[in-house]
Amino acid sequence: MGNQNPPPNPIATQSNTIDLDAGEDSAPSSFTSKRPLGRDSAKEKAKKQRSENTSSTDSEYLTRMGELSLERLSVYKSVASTEEKKLEFMKKQERQKLILERKKLNLEKMKMERQKVKEETEQEVLILSMDLTKCNPLLRQYYEAKQQEILARVTGSSSSSK
Repeated sequence: MGNQNPPPNPIATQSNTIDLDAGEDSAPSSFTSKRPLGRDSAKEKAKKQRSENTSSTDSEYLTRMGELSLERLSVYKSVASTEEKKLEFMKKQERQKLILERKKLNLEKMKMERQKVKEETEQEVLILSMDLTKCNPLLRQYYEAKQQEILARVTGSSSSSK
């Protein structure tokens, strides 16, 4: 392992000398290039590049958001329409229930009136069929007056209906 040459160092082999005799065209680029961008300028340049790159993305995003809002609006409208139909259906059912309740009440009222007429008729028949000879004189006068009242109503109504 004796005399091996070490690998050449690429940095060491480069020349650190500047050719002063060369023309200005061959000057190193560091002398002829512009000054590097400062922190604020670099940030501003990066921001402009990002805004240029994202402007198309932003417009696509805004377009998509507009489409989504239109879809959402149509969904809201359909939901509102469905709710309105449900409400209208419920109103219709409530009206029908009210109509049925009124009919039921009218039938009950008619039934009660018939029952009342039936009871009154039965009472009148009972009063007309009483034997007043065995009654107390005051009670007898009362029942005679009732009988005359019933007869006047019955004969008056039958003569007026003819």
